[in-house]
Amino acid sequence: MSPTTLDRSPTRVRAVPRLLGREVELSWTNPPVSAFGGGFLLGVRVVRRERTFPLDPDDGVVVHDESAPVVDRLVDAGLTPLTRYYYTVFSYDGTDFHAGDGARASALATDEHGLGERLYRLLPAVHQREDRPLRPDEVHALAPEVQEALRVLPPQLRGAGQLRRFLTAATAPLGLMRSTAEALRQLHDVDRVAPEYLPLLAAFLDWRTDRTLPVYSQRNEVRAAPHLYRGVGTVPNLRSIVTRYTGWQIQVAEYAQHITRAHHAPQQNVFALRETGTGWVAAGDAADLLGFAPPNTGAGSATVTGTTSGPFALRAGMELTVSTDGAGPVTARFARGDAVNLGAATTAEVAAALNRQFDHLTATALPGGRLRLDAHGGTLRVEAPESSLVTLDGAPRGRLSVVPAGSSAFRLFHAVADPLGPVDNRAARRAVAGDRGPRRRAGPRAVRAGRAGRPDPGQAVPGRAVGQLDAALPRWRAGRRRAAAGRARAAGADPAGLGRPARDAGRPDPVQRRRHRRPGPGRADRPGRHPVPDPARLVPAGPRRRRPGSGRPVRGHRLRRPGRPRHRRRGRRAQQPARRAADRVGGARRRAATDLGAHRRGRPARGGPGQLHGRRRARLRPGQLPGHR
Repeated sequence: MSPTTLDRSPTRVRAVPRLLGREVELSWTNPPVSAFGGGFLLGVRVVRRERTFPLDPDDGVVVHDESAPVVDRLVDAGLTPLTRYYYTVFSYDGTDFHAGDGARASALATDEHGLGERLYRLLPAVHQREDRPLRPDEVHALAPEVQEALRVLPPQLRGAGQLRRFLTAATAPLGLMRSTAEALRQLHDVDRVAPEYLPLLAAFLDWRTDRTLPVYSQRNEVRAAPHLYRGVGTVPNLRSIVTRYTGWQIQVAEYAQHITRAHHAPQQNVFALRETGTGWVAAGDAADLLGFAPPNTGAGSATVTGTTSGPFALRAGMELTVSTDGAGPVTARFARGDAVNLGAATTAEVAAALNRQFDHLTATALPGGRLRLDAHGGTLRVEAPESSLVTLDGAPRGRLSVVPAGSSAFRLFHAVADPLGPVDNRAARRAVAGDRGPRRRAGPRAVRAGRAGRPDPGQAVPGRAVGQLDAALPRWRAGRRRAAAGRARAAGADPAGLGRPARDAGRPDPVQRRRHRRPGPGRADRPGRHPVPDPARLVPAGPRRRRPGSGRPVRGHRLRRPGRPRHRRRGRRAQQPARRAADRVGGARRRAATDLGAHRRGRPARGGPGQLHGRRRARLRPGQLPGHR
């Protein structure tokens, strides 16, 4: 469409609702022939829309086409009552369409609500029977102007009697009044109010609309005015004001971001790169795979064609970012459902996936298998991000530890800046020192030495949070934090991970897991085979002797030494608990270790090894017997 020229566009466009309802009558003045500089007015196109005026000849429903005869009035019928319609009249000179501000009009479609027919049915039957239409001979006897008036009547009234026609004409203004009264509630609806009332609606909010913008943009301004008022003085508000008056997509940097503050260490977020034949690129960027790697980014042009042909080896989660004139960078992300096989996606599948996400450009699959991007007016540029963000958890110190975790997958461990670290450190020091509560003491508390027969674990240090991420590029699965602590000699060590060895196809690969109660890794995995369990042995911690046959409760279990049996009645009742305890031990995969909690040190007791003879009501908790689950 050419620039607005008032002398070549229709003027004085007027839209008026008809009394019978559901129709709008349009009239306008066509431009003179002299306005076309030797050309002619070949046709007129009338386009209709809702909520806003049509901006181009194809922006809405075409009511009258330029191929029809040139007219200056028409009736748009079959409309929905209580709906406002917006019309734009375009003049056509054979090469282009022309329309100006005077070529627009809007009208409310009304309804006659059946008032005339309702009054006619309330009349006595004798009046309805005598109300007959005129015969042809009676029509020929009338004056010519009366015959012409009868000929232009609406189709539903041409064969009606005089009384029916009279009641329909008398009640038509009442139907118009009722329609406009019911449409009054639209005055407070920003989506349906007439354009001339938008400034008044905005005045309630103390907002001034920009009359040079399209009607839909003015509606959006009024709708967003309360939200903008709440953000006065903020960065988003400043960004929206600049975008409104300049049309630019901007980024605001505050002055505090240019000051280095010693008490605010940088987060040092984790990013990922991917190595290609020409260098390193962002791990999740698909531009190089589609043939849009620099310098083939299309900067300054409206069209860019990829340098590689399909199929493309994409992965779920990869992204393509494109900037166009009038819009900021828009990112399209590929998913598994975008192609039958995303690892070998065809050019047509990639183009369809991009067209579903991009509005300011069109992706086309060329016959040779390459991909082409076309901007909808203006220029475009394929962005090439330097890296892909992996996690927002800061890693301010230490190196990154990467461990293979299968085919094209790995695990990433990194130190995490935990704001609750000092609190956890104080709690860890109290736990190591044996202080169970936050009680204050007069002097410093020394670390308790190891027990007799146990080596001194050394000075324990508070742990640091370690983040874990499971990744199969470019997709990252949210990891979890682990508490990592160590001895003083390893206080400054970086977090490290250990990958499991490959499974042998000829033999099973059991894994032992044990928990540590001392500061250290939360879990240790090692492959191996479980030995045949030995009977539990009672090893007292001191020189105290116990009689054969006496019992001792050990964390919910009762151990008895073999020897002289107890009372016969008690012995009978102890048989069933003994069997249940034996079944429980066998159901625990027979992995009870040879030591029992606090009875680890000391000399062996007399009277032979202890046996698990019965159990109490308390259940066996994980960790009471090493190796038990």
